[in-house]
Amino acid sequence: MTLSLYRTFTTFDNPEQLEFSLSAKSASYTDSGSEHGLMIVQPDPGSFKITDNQMKWSIAEYGLNLSLHLEMKNLAALFGIHGIASSNSSLGLAFIIESPSSNRQECHVITTINKNSGQICLDKTINLAPHLFFRDFTVQTIIYLVSSNDEEIGFASEPGTILGLLNTENINAPFTDLPFPIYKVSEEKATLWWVECRWNDATVDLFTEDNVCIRLNTANKYYELLNTDNKQYSKPLLSEIVSSATHLIIHRAMQNEDEWKRITTDSNLPEGSIAAVLRNMYDTFQWDFSSEEKLAKSIREYIYREVNKW
Repeated sequence: MTLSLYRTFTTFDNPEQLEFSLSAKSASYTDSGSEHGLMIVQPDPGSFKITDNQMKWSIAEYGLNLSLHLEMKNLAALFGIHGIASSNSSLGLAFIIESPSSNRQECHVITTINKNSGQICLDKTINLAPHLFFRDFTVQTIIYLVSSNDEEIGFASEPGTILGLLNTENINAPFTDLPFPIYKVSEEKATLWWVECRWNDATVDLFTEDNVCIRLNTANKYYELLNTDNKQYSKPLLSEIVSSATHLIIHRAMQNEDEWKRITTDSNLPEGSIAAVLRNMYDTFQWDFSSEEKLAKSIREYIYREVNKW
């Protein structure tokens, strides 16, 4: 238990009176200037799942536009002798976006309130840029001190002091769990899938479709086994394809020994580059790089587990 020298939300008398609520309104991504909608479902309280019926979107490649709706009443209760801030203070609300597996944290300011605010009912869109997040993340709604203008005792006085956590939502984006982008094509007489590796320098070239991707061929007669619109699609087949493709891409990167050494040791790789993405995977997914055989096995164990969540 942490002892605080000022009042915080953990000691607030009656948090229920604030009637706080947060919901996800919509999700989308932007590609070549056009916005494409994504689906949102809420499997259980405190968790949202984002999916793409077209099986194209990944947060690593395209980022995410997430629109959230926030409501809170009786804001005056936060101020004064029974609240968490002095009477003439200003408080701020913000979203903290956090993804430990992506080694990323962002703060998005929502609004500022005071004792005369009454209530708030607003929408806030969070725009997460491409190439920064690679997996699931959390959205934490916090209260912090903006300013304090009187001498009441027992309250925080330093601007920026976090006074409480109102809510945490876990955002699950299944395709962000795949290490590489997947794109659909339609090519008669072509194989069901293949990998494209077209980068020249992994430390310079960006992690984009032009340089590295996995292709799924919708014109192949076996594609229906991979079509996620079909509830009977084969998760084992999809898992095996993604596992094999991932292994091939990593194997390609490892062929250049100097480049691979920089990928695994350099802490200042250019943001958004293929090298930076591969380094994140090297650090995050706990694959076994001690031999080709162990690498292939550990990749499969990871991919099968992730695909099974869909």
